Amino acid sequence: MSQTSHVLIRRDSRVPYFRRSIPEALRSQFGRREFICSLRTTETAEAERRAGALLAKTEELLRYARRASRAAQDGSVELGMIFDRYREMTCCDGNALAYPDAGDELPPLPFAEARNTRSCNQRFRYAFHPSMSARLLGRYQARVLSDDDAWRQTLAPSDLHAARADLVQREQALIDDIALDNVNNAWKSAAELLKLEGVDSTLASMAAMQSFVNRYLRNELDLIRIRIARLNGADIPTPQLPPGALDEDEWAVMQATWEAARVPKPASRYEAALAVKRLRECIHDKSPCDLTLADAMLFRTSLLSYMSRGRAKSSLSLVRSILKTAAAEYRVPLNVSMAFESVKIEVSEKSVHSFQPFSVSQLQAFFDGPVHSRGLRPAKGGRDAAFWVPLLALFEGMRLEEAGSLVCGALSPRSGRYWLRIGRSKTAAGLREIPLHRELERLGFVEYFVAQQAGRTATEPLFLGLRYGSKENQTHMFSTWVNEYIDKHVVDEAAYVFHSFRNSFEDAATAAGVPEDVRRALMGHAQVAMTRRYGKKDGRNRRIFPDQALIEAIDKVCYQGLDLSHVIRMETGL
Repeated sequence: MSQTSHVLIRRDSRVPYFRRSIPEALRSQFGRREFICSLRTTETAEAERRAGALLAKTEELLRYARRASRAAQDGSVELGMIFDRYREMTCCDGNALAYPDAGDELPPLPFAEARNTRSCNQRFRYAFHPSMSARLLGRYQARVLSDDDAWRQTLAPSDLHAARADLVQREQALIDDIALDNVNNAWKSAAELLKLEGVDSTLASMAAMQSFVNRYLRNELDLIRIRIARLNGADIPTPQLPPGALDEDEWAVMQATWEAARVPKPASRYEAALAVKRLRECIHDKSPCDLTLADAMLFRTSLLSYMSRGRAKSSLSLVRSILKTAAAEYRVPLNVSMAFESVKIEVSEKSVHSFQPFSVSQLQAFFDGPVHSRGLRPAKGGRDAAFWVPLLALFEGMRLEEAGSLVCGALSPRSGRYWLRIGRSKTAAGLREIPLHRELERLGFVEYFVAQQAGRTATEPLFLGLRYGSKENQTHMFSTWVNEYIDKHVVDEAAYVFHSFRNSFEDAATAAGVPEDVRRALMGHAQVAMTRRYGKKDGRNRRIFPDQALIEAIDKVCYQGLDLSHVIRMETGL
């Protein structure tokens, strides 16, 4: 076994010793000048493993002693005894090579010590966190390979053989260290890297540091192999330095990058943030650069354990989209994105709930409810919105957010009728103007609209009672209320929700003979097939129908047998 700075081989013995000098300023805390003990084995591999374990423990104890010294807390006997106990455990049982958490043995330091440590180490900009590992090693790799570019330029043809031989020798030494779990040299180099980057590792757990050192060792092997391949003619480019500060939230940056690239709607941003939160909890906040296929499979299993396959598929798809964008922006390795792309969640068509239109009797039950028959205006339902929004969906074919986000300037006269301008929609085709149905005029919607316009600007919301929810839309809370209202007063089935009003409009228009392309224009659906090519177009190349065609179509929509003569438009205070 080769002798290192921490392993001593005496001439008169075949059994190696572990030796680590204690800095003079700390000797009083340990009651000794150095850590020294027999490794109690003649097997080279086992001796290396025991020496590595003892070195890791002594470094931990020395860090603690420095912090205790700053806190004016003396634990001399305890620290020496901790080393002695660990030595006995390690050197008497070759299988007991775990690294105990310092918190299990070391007495706690005063809270103020952390602040004192920080003030005494102004050179440190960051506190070490495992999520930094990928970026730290990425920055290190970029610097090493950049230096390698410059070094290769200095080589003459006659130097190549010796250069290759040197790198191959270093490669074998690293392979041996990994095989024997010898982290002696890697620990020192990793600590120097952290110091260079301004990272304070003194408060990090031993497990976190051990993990980082092991990654550093394997990263060194990868770098040596890249350098050997380059000397053998491989065209391997030097990567750029990973962007951003070491302590930035990588997931937050990736999500912001995805939002800038995809421009998702507020609801999608909300769901994406939720999906990322679920993933981070599942993988214990691992750095996104370190994700593997196993992590993707674990996330899939976790999602399916507490949500439907449809929702789980949506959540996984959002994470895949974020990682795909991050890979395109070189924020994560391509293999991370590919790992998540390969994991799927299949959803049978039989398990997908299709929303059903209401029957006339179900519509009657809804409008016989307390909101329309007794003047109830619940706060959760947005007050007046509880009355008008279902009617707008039923007679105008509006989506929920389209109706809820109407503004005071949305109503205007044209071609002898009132028209509603929808300025916020799920799709580009949803931004449209549609004629007001005669039934809504009869129920007093125009008078209500004019009353709301008094003293307000054209861009202010029509329904002031609606509140923004976590999805950044105006009808998030309303959606919950109205679906509970439907369950209570109409039918308690998953297929019947607010969207059933819109489906009822589609059925009524179809039954009345309204052509499909006109129905699509009224409901804000994109035109399909050849119908997109014909007719007059607007500035966004969308087909424009004559006003009269839309008026005739909206007037055909009716619900035979539905009686709305009893509805109370004004709030009664019940």
